[in-house]
Amino acid sequence: MGNLPYVEPQSRKAPAETDLRVARQKWPTVRLGEVLQYEQPQRYIVKSEEYFETGVPVLTPGKTFVLGFTDETDGVCNASNTPIILFDDFLTISRYVDFDFKVKSSAVKLLFPANPDCCDLKYVAYFMEATEQIAEDHARHWISETSHRSIPLPPLPEQRRIASALSAVDARLDALSTLASKQDAIKKSTLSLLMCPKIGWRPTRLGDVCKAVSWNRIQMTPKKRKYVPIVTQGEDSDGAITTSTMYLNVQDPLILFGDHTCNVKFLTGDCRIEGDGVKLFAPHNCNPAFLFHAMKIAASRIPSGYARHLSSLKENDFYFPDFPKQNRIATSLVSIDKVIEATRTEQEKTVSLKKGLMRHFFG
Repeated sequence: MGNLPYVEPQSRKAPAETDLRVARQKWPTVRLGEVLQYEQPQRYIVKSEEYFETGVPVLTPGKTFVLGFTDETDGVCNASNTPIILFDDFLTISRYVDFDFKVKSSAVKLLFPANPDCCDLKYVAYFMEATEQIAEDHARHWISETSHRSIPLPPLPEQRRIASALSAVDARLDALSTLASKQDAIKKSTLSLLMCPKIGWRPTRLGDVCKAVSWNRIQMTPKKRKYVPIVTQGEDSDGAITTSTMYLNVQDPLILFGDHTCNVKFLTGDCRIEGDGVKLFAPHNCNPAFLFHAMKIAASRIPSGYARHLSSLKENDFYFPDFPKQNRIATSLVSIDKVIEATRTEQEKTVSLKKGLMRHFFG
């Protein structure tokens, strides 16, 4: 999955919980306002909201983080030399920033250490992230509330060790995110073959390469009780599993189409279908995986909105190459999907690791 930064064993495995709990009892507790000072953002606010693909990043502490890039060169916060914590004064969301930037509005504060000799800023940033509570009232919170919150302050070397452990995990998450983006680009490139059919590909309609399956009647036929995943027409599988005698016994691949949502799913194992608007198709005279991806592309072009969309899907022309080429394209897409899924699983595990370390270090 590419060259990812290795997380040292000591970063992955924190000290025994009992040892850390004893150590915490000896750490002094201070207010955030005692270890952090703040600066108002007015001189860093961007003058124009016309953004570009390159330039000085314009930030917000929220999920979007980088709103875009500006060509303005005056009033740039020099965080590459002096890192800061960007704090949303209304939502109480914070971000550690160590690169130059501008901000969009005055709704933020720039936080920096009151005394760098006793406070590691990245340690404080991780503490604020671990204990973050999204404010619901529309008011400024740093002076009246957040600055009064207590933070445990271990010796500076211990602060740096904790920050280093969490930074290693963040570096891995960044690398996985970059890897996932590259994998998505490879898949899009491969899918472009289906979106731009070549000379010799035969046009056909959906009914010529698959047939509808009356799944409800088949599912309601009692079978041996077993645990099976629940599948709906929703955006993603919710991971729910049920024990039932009423389920689909899937022997050959089936393709699910959400008549309301236009979501397309590839079913290869026993499952229980739930919800209205689910249409199932059994591929024939084609490679099932090739048809699945062709249907996903066709479904993505259907205008959104809560309605029945199957008729629109059936109106599409589908283009198919000969069987050997279908098989090659399908095999490539299946392989890419497996790699993407492996990366996504690793991302989820790493996120769980970080959450566990956060609870371990900050309680």
